[in-house]
Amino acid sequence: MSDSAPNRLANRRRKSRRGASMIIFTLLVALVLLPLVGLAIDGAVVFWVRAKLSSAVDAAALAGGRAINVTYTQAQNSGVAVTAAKQWFAANYPSGWLGTAIVGGNPSVTVQPTQTAMQQVNVSASATVPLYFMRILGVNAITIGAAAQSARRNLNLVLVLDRSSSLGAAPYGSNSCPTMISSAQNFVNMFTDGFDILSLVTFSSSANYPIDYGPTKYFKSSSPSLSTTIGNISCIGTTSTAQALYTAYKSIKAQGLTSALNVVVLFTDGQPNEVVANNWPIKKLADTRLDPLSWTSGPSAASTCSNGVTLSGGLSIYLSPGQADSSTGYTMGIIDTSTSVAVNSDAGFISGSGCNFTNSSKWGSYAPLYIRDDVAYIPTTDAYGNSTTGSYKTPTTFSGDITTYNGQIRDDEQLPALVAAAFNAADNMATAMRNDSTYTIVIYTIGLDGAPDVGIDPVFLERVANDPRSPIYNSAKPAGYYAYAANAGALNQAFYQVASQVLRLSQ
Repeated sequence: MSDSAPNRLANRRRKSRRGASMIIFTLLVALVLLPLVGLAIDGAVVFWVRAKLSSAVDAAALAGGRAINVTYTQAQNSGVAVTAAKQWFAANYPSGWLGTAIVGGNPSVTVQPTQTAMQQVNVSASATVPLYFMRILGVNAITIGAAAQSARRNLNLVLVLDRSSSLGAAPYGSNSCPTMISSAQNFVNMFTDGFDILSLVTFSSSANYPIDYGPTKYFKSSSPSLSTTIGNISCIGTTSTAQALYTAYKSIKAQGLTSALNVVVLFTDGQPNEVVANNWPIKKLADTRLDPLSWTSGPSAASTCSNGVTLSGGLSIYLSPGQADSSTGYTMGIIDTSTSVAVNSDAGFISGSGCNFTNSSKWGSYAPLYIRDDVAYIPTTDAYGNSTTGSYKTPTTFSGDITTYNGQIRDDEQLPALVAAAFNAADNMATAMRNDSTYTIVIYTIGLDGAPDVGIDPVFLERVANDPRSPIYNSAKPAGYYAYAANAGALNQAFYQVASQVLRLSQ
């Protein structure tokens, strides 16, 4: 049976709709689907190029940072870092890769100091990426960019170790010297031979200059090694803290490494108890108040010590166990702080014509304790220009019947006068180091408790380090850290804490 007219009309309409659908589908493919596929392909290429470009600038920044050397000037560091960065970029992003072109032909590399102790390498690059499918929409190419940054701190560390008698054998010491030695050896082994610069200053009655070891990048591979030198330490003598800090500071300035992260790590188990002066004032009057030992009555006439020769060196105290609160007691000196001694020996005493403190025929082995018969008072500044009169403690001064010395720091009292002056000298020395904007020295302190005479002063060690816990913390100056060890068993952990702080900064 033939189709009726209505059926024929319906068939034509259905064919017409199918034709229209095919036309619309074809238009959709041409106008939407193909661009989407092209966008996906071109987008994948762009993504691939971006990843390659980012990887190349990252590698270039790291290479530039590694090329910076602590011994170079700023201009030299810039030159080697730029060269290294461009070479590594070229190795990781070959010229013309996937038809791309680096804008300007090379990445942009700059080296700048963000701090005196840090060199920052900035690398950026832009690449023009050709497009293929998107050209039908009139987009022929796209430019993408990537940037990376690395910061490099070259470490120059001076380890300053107290090796005074309070660390030595009992009863005068805490028997902590072997533990201090092993902890210090573990500390230096945390740093990298051939890369970090380390050196050593030890101190007791004096601190050597030239210093005991280094500075060198090869502190492990040199013979002897730094660890070997530390292993030879013996703990004897008094505590010349200001001189030790000055010696470390002098060494840093002598190296001239202004682009380094200059660090001083000070270990001590007690309090400063020695003042070093260039010219000790000799007594012009008798003063029976200054009785050095219980069986004397003090000098009855002006001292003839030195006969005009300048006396210079250290004036210290002698404390036996149980004398922690002694206000008078023994004054000892003058200690020869100008002659270098081995790390297992101590400085000797100087002699002077007519001096009671060197008249061994009269006083025998007690001769060094008679320094108060000859020296009138403690000067207001030490041999290194540090004030002894204040900043941390107020020393007791002379007053009374002999007005010539009134107002001067007493040399016959230990903790209230001589030790207070030694504290001030060391405190001022540390302040001068932190204030040096050329070398921006960061100071870390480690304090070991348990000395049998006078223990550590945590507030003083916080001040020296400019620890944020210090009552005089100055955020505008380099901030260090004070690590406390309650006993010898905790000392290795205290050294580890400081090493962690330093290594974090030097990355």
